[in-house]
Amino acid sequence: MLGNHRSTRTAAHHVCAVLAAIVALSTALISQASTAAAAPENATVVYTGPTSVVGPDWEADEVPVTMTAQVTPVSGSLGAVNTATVTFTDSQDDEDFCVDAAVSAGGTATCSFLADLSEADVMQYAVALTVGGAFQGSSAGDTRLTVSLPEEPDPVLPNTVITSGPSGWLLATTGTFDFASTMPDDDTDFYCRLDGVKVPCKGSSATLTQLAQRSHRFTVFAENEYGDADDTPATRDFAVPLDDAVLKSSGAWKRKQNAASYLDTFSQAQEKGVTLSYKVSDVRELALFVKMGKKYGAVKVYLNGALLKNVKTAGKAGSKLIRVGHFTSSKSGIVKIVTTSAKTVRIDGLGVSTTTF
Repeated sequence: MLGNHRSTRTAAHHVCAVLAAIVALSTALISQASTAAAAPENATVVYTGPTSVVGPDWEADEVPVTMTAQVTPVSGSLGAVNTATVTFTDSQDDEDFCVDAAVSAGGTATCSFLADLSEADVMQYAVALTVGGAFQGSSAGDTRLTVSLPEEPDPVLPNTVITSGPSGWLLATTGTFDFASTMPDDDTDFYCRLDGVKVPCKGSSATLTQLAQRSHRFTVFAENEYGDADDTPATRDFAVPLDDAVLKSSGAWKRKQNAASYLDTFSQAQEKGVTLSYKVSDVRELALFVKMGKKYGAVKVYLNGALLKNVKTAGKAGSKLIRVGHFTSSKSGIVKIVTTSAKTVRIDGLGVSTTTF
């Protein structure tokens, strides 16, 4: 009986030893399996975002930037790529843009940040990528990213227009121009010139006095509250005719005072063949200012001996400005006005312009 009891104990110890070995082996296998499951898999990551970003506003202090990266598991990996993460870092300053950015099922990671351009118009970054989560890996190299502000736009210049004032022949030595800006503001200023010389501009109007009896050019431009000026000033050409008193007479001409006449005088002849003359230079327009009357006579107007026009002054009483010359190129020489009969002729002035109307 004692021998049987010992045999039974020996068998029991053997079974226990086998069971302990089995448990130890299972524990080791489970531990190895857990270690294998926890180890990250390898993946590649490539920067796919922009390398140059220009902000929408040249005065902005910050520019929004969105970067992307593509994660691709190394061949043979079993894990789902959306268990990966990507950290975006500026390797120049060793600062992270985004830490552990999520990766989509398609392998795309997105990172957005605001670039600080408060002290510079351009910022340079070196973007480095690091894969985390269930995968591991990093970008092969840094990607250069430039963020900048757009160029300051050209200013929108005001446009100046002359709304009223002399044009062509001005039968006076005083003239008033009115003008306006197409972009008016509370601080619009106007600058005026007559024949290239500054003249006063009061508000949106300028009155010119003591105008010489010749051609003139009036220009005006607007300047807005930012100091931006119209670079194409509004222009108006006009001319003040010569008074008859400056014409050289030959023969029986009489100069008479008359308040209703141009500059208060006119020249009268009642004899055939008498002349008035004046030397002109670079003329483009000529006009004769005459008094009209029921039984008045006529004159012929010449330039350097060539007949320009036969001017009849018979008609309803009044004054009339009659064009006698219009030239495509400048002309110089002697203008001569010759009576054709002994009938009354009254000459009030001679228009001489170096510009065409």
